[in-house]
Order: sequence, then structure tokens, then C-alpha cells
Amino acid sequence: IRGARRGNSSQNILQKFFIVLTAVLRVLLWPLRRLVHILFPMKNVDSDKAARDFVSYFRRNFQYGDFATSGYQSTLTQVQQQQKLLLIYLHSPLHAESTSFCRDKLSLLLLQMTSSHILTCYGASIHSADGNQVAQQLNATQYPHLAIVSVKSSNNNTNNSSSHSITLELHLQIFGKALLSANMAMLSQYINSICSRQETVLAEAVMRRLQLEE
Repeated sequence: IRGARRGNSSQNILQKFFIVLTAVLRVLLWPLRRLVHILFPMKNVDSDKAARDFVSYFRRNFQYGDFATSGYQSTLTQVQQQQKLLLIYLHSPLHAESTSFCRDKLSLLLLQMTSSHILTCYGASIHSADGNQVAQQLNATQYPHLAIVSVKSSNNNTNNSSSHSITLELHLQIFGKALLSANMAMLSQYINSICSRQETVLAEAVMRRLQLEE
């Protein structure tokens, strides 16, 4: 028993060491990554390829993954035009429990979400340019990270000129230990309730528009 406890203790220490090491490396490399992104901004084709690569990686390792195959900005535009919700999964390959979470929980959750026509799923590694951008937008510091957002546009008039910007409305954000220990059946039900509310909002908007046209 003592030997088993010592083994578990050693594993816990090793896991904590890798978590701390990952955090330190991210902090140290962040200025370099920002400089690279400024000097060599990603094109849409590169962003789309990164999205397709993530889908291929997820399906190859976890058998299922119905993620968007377009880059982040393109996906935002599509979601906004279609008035859908966007489920975002941020993947940290170096996290000790990422593999087991994707295999045992996330893949099943995504499979259950296929029946929802109002939800688009987008996944990215935090080591990709798009993934890093999403992490900054969501202020993500703990992984794995799951969020559901809706995309809205706003027109800002400044000095007789108008600018078009996209804002994200957050409906769900769960990450780290809370996500790892979450009951996927209950989480699935909660996500379905979010989708149902969004469908109701859209239906009411359609009714108001029809009434105005009469």
C-alpha cells in the first residue's frame, strides 16, 4: 500500500511539474509568438488548413470530431450569417489529461450535439495562431476549455465614419478541473437548453419582422 501511495505521489508531482513547466514556457515564448504573428500574419488559406488539420487530428485519435473546417474568422462570419451558436473547444496538447478527456468525454458530447441544427462546433490547438487568438478573446488560462458564444455585429460611428465590428456574447464557459469532472450527460442537457433558448429568440425575431412587414 505504501508503495502504491508513493507511486501515486510521484505521478502527482510529475504531473504538477509538467503543468508548471508548460505555463512557464508559454509565458516565455509569448513575446516571440506575438512577434511572429505580426511579421508573418496568417492568410485565410493557412487558417483554413490549420482548422482542417485539427479536424483530421481529432478524428484520427478520437474517432469522432464534427468541427468546422474553416478558419476561426471565416467560421465566425458563417455563424453570424446563419444566426447559429458557436461551441468552441480549445485543446492543449501538453495537458496531462487532454487525451483522456477527448477520448472519454468530449467525443461523446460532440456526437450528442449533432442533432442540433443551431450549433456549430469549432476546435483549435492553443499552439496554433487561431487557437491563441481565441484563447485571448476568452481570457482562457486553464485547459481543456469549452465555451458557447453567439456572434453579433455592431456599427460604430466615429468622426462621420462607420466601422463594423464583431462581438461575442458568452452563453457558457467551463474549463480546467470543472470541465474534467463535469457530468457529460448534464452538460449535454444544459447545452441543449441553451440551443432551445436561442431557437426561441430567433423565432420571436422572425415573428416581429413578419408583423412589421404586414
